[in-house]
Amino acid sequence: MSRAVILVSLMAAMLVMPTAACQRQDTVQVKQHSRDGLLGITDTNPNNPMSRTYRHYPDDLRVMREAIVRRFPQVQDTRISLNGTMARVRLFVPAEMTAEERDRLRQEAAGVLAYEAPRYEAEVDVTTK
Repeated sequence: MSRAVILVSLMAAMLVMPTAACQRQDTVQVKQHSRDGLLGITDTNPNNPMSRTYRHYPDDLRVMREAIVRRFPQVQDTRISLNGTMARVRLFVPAEMTAEERDRLRQEAAGVLAYEAPRYEAEVDVTTK
């Protein structure tokens, strides 16, 4: 009787072994890193100096000021302060601008700054000088 049990156990093991090896192999999605010479490290860390989006605070301030000057010639003076991801922007305009014009300028300036410096949340204030 023990011989029959051993034989049946071996036969069952032989039937199970081929099915255990047949697993789905296509469940893992492999993503390729960019060919930057650093094995994709510039894609993972936006503050890495090799990244396309890396800039220092003075560079960010320069880009924001140039965007305001280029797009809005009626702005007489600009004050920008950066704190983390928050950019507080104060635009000084002539006193003869109406409230509607100042509000439109505030909205457009926020849009321009969001495009030029997307990593900052711009809080724009328009003040008459």
